[in-house]
Amino acid sequence: GRKEIFEEFHKWLQKTFPLVHQQLEVERPVNQSVIYVWRADEQHRNQDLLPILLISHIDVVPVAEETLAEWVGSPWGEIKDGWVFGRGAIDDKFQVICTLYATEMLLREGFKPSRDIYFAFGDDEEKGGYGAATMGKLFQERGIRFAITLDEGGAILDGMLPISSPAAVVALGEKGYASVKVAVASPGGHAGMPSKETTLGYLA
Repeated sequence: GRKEIFEEFHKWLQKTFPLVHQQLEVERPVNQSVIYVWRADEQHRNQDLLPILLISHIDVVPVAEETLAEWVGSPWGEIKDGWVFGRGAIDDKFQVICTLYATEMLLREGFKPSRDIYFAFGDDEEKGGYGAATMGKLFQERGIRFAITLDEGGAILDGMLPISSPAAVVALGEKGYASVKVAVASPGGHAGMPSKETTLGYLA
């Protein structure tokens, strides 16, 4: 079942990235979602620096049987002609793997962060994101504020933009809010015989 598949994946992560699982705090707050915390080294900690949060998700969109013939490589995972094929190769297990791989290498080199670094990997982003919402609420309850949150982004596009070379899509955003009041007026009428165009239609 779904739970067993995720448990197998978590075991693979533990085996593949042993230093990460030995030296970072690991918490499973809900279902198969997981939080890693890389604490700042106390000798190098900068008290002025807020922690940072790196987000990814470990679930993928199911593979429809009728699309199997359209795959160049296996949707279940295959390295072919130097390329990685499979569900999650872009959306979004690659970011999980790259994050943990980089951390494993830095730990091996003895790197000491000067601020706390959080990884939050949800298990159900493709069908609602309850795991991410739960982890976000948990951070809020614990009073944790982040200097930056880095989530999944766009891919490197080749031939899809009007330029001659591949381009990486980078999306930036800063939290804020805006209040917008929209008013629409039209001639009155009777609900039993509405006009062809209504105020709701104009507004939409």
